[in-house]
Amino acid sequence: APFSFILFAIDLPIPPVAPVNKTTLSPGGAANVAANIAALGARVQLCGVIGSDSSGDKLIHLLQELNVESTGLLKTDFPTILEFWKVLEGL
Repeated sequence: APFSFILFAIDLPIPPVAPVNKTTLSPGGAANVAANIAALGARVQLCGVIGSDSSGDKLIHLLQELNVESTGLLKTDFPTILEFWKVLEGL
């Protein structure tokens, strides 16, 4: 059977539409590029703006695990912009 997926941009918790078997966090956008460059062995420092929320904290922790320096990230009172959820069925 072909795989189908649903992509959500959310700011409120949504109950899963399918059983959750695995959750994976990964950086997106510029943070993904920084992580890829760090994986090649380069020293990388990311600069930008994130929210003072749990998503911003998770991003900083993830970047540390991926050897990306995150001291250039400025925390603001605004929320971290988007979280994406992909639900795969048939796996």
